[in-house]
Amino acid sequence: MRVKPRQERVNTADPHGREHFAGGMNMEAGLLIAGVIAVAIYLLVALILPERF
Repeated sequence: MRVKPRQERVNTADPHGREHFAGGMNMEAGLLIAGVIAVAIYLLVALILPERF
């Protein structure tokens, strides 16, 4: 019977030293997504209530 060798541990640390959150998303990606969502909400409200804009 053949035994598989132990798998090496993968180093998941960010080489640039940035903290990761939300499953590996970095801060810049989070801010970009937040900005896109904010613009989308603004445009949606402007379509629904055009007299306020």
